[in-house]
Amino acid sequence: MAFRAAEYERFHGNRSSLPAWWPIFKATMHRGWKVTWVRRICLGALVSAFGLTLMFYMLYKVIPGWRELMQQFGQMVDPEEKLPFKIDARFYAGILKLYIYPVLLPLSVLFGQDLISSDMRTRALEAYFARPLTPLTYLLGRTFAFLAFLLGATLLPLLWVWCFDVLTAPTGHFELVSMVPKGIFLSFGGVSLVLALLIQAVSSISKSSTWTSMGLIVLFILSTPIAHILHELTDMAGFLALSIPESIGIIIYSALDLGEKIDSDHASPIQAIFLFAGIALLSLIILWRRILRKGVVG
Repeated sequence: MAFRAAEYERFHGNRSSLPAWWPIFKATMHRGWKVTWVRRICLGALVSAFGLTLMFYMLYKVIPGWRELMQQFGQMVDPEEKLPFKIDARFYAGILKLYIYPVLLPLSVLFGQDLISSDMRTRALEAYFARPLTPLTYLLGRTFAFLAFLLGATLLPLLWVWCFDVLTAPTGHFELVSMVPKGIFLSFGGVSLVLALLIQAVSSISKSSTWTSMGLIVLFILSTPIAHILHELTDMAGFLALSIPESIGIIIYSALDLGEKIDSDHASPIQAIFLFAGIALLSLIILWRRILRKGVVG
């Protein structure tokens, strides 16, 4: 016999036109912003971008020709041009790496280490899916909020630096950095998506923020020596792609049209992209199975 409550009335109001994942997105954003170190890293990234543009402005006001002077100095101390003394795509590739290691990677771990595992421990998934919310919309809401935080702390500050650089640069400078917005979006967008899926997948298995963080740190540190050991044992260049830090660098250089700067001691861009695509696909499969299994109602 079905249970009926006398107070129950069917809702006859106007239904929202927003997608079903939007409440999950808002709740995840609010939940992430409450973490102290997440706020600090995001604000630190914004402050660093503002400081860099302030330095550009001061140099422009004090030494209008500072770009040409820096390039001449670079040719004197570095004839082979191994260091980016000229503000071009190589310069932005260096900034991208700086933003990935102290900003993107720590932020992704701090934000996502307990994102889905806490819902599994508290059996919140059953409550979510008892409402008009599907596993797909739940995963979309969580992942979109994850990406919004990561890209907001990395993509937006770098685009601000690029815009300021272009507006204060002499004529002809735009051609040197015209590919930077596309490269920033592709590299940060791809790496952020893979990290978001990977961390949520590991968290759904370990169910512990501590073990999730430790496992990801060990994986990141040990991937480089393991990749080079396998390469030396088998003489197969494809194993070099297993080095996550090096593969991130390769993706950055490829996105900024700097493929010629990748030497033979590293994996090819195709191999690095296949590695990250495989990680994303495997993480998505694990997430999907775990969410379906833990979110069964009834």
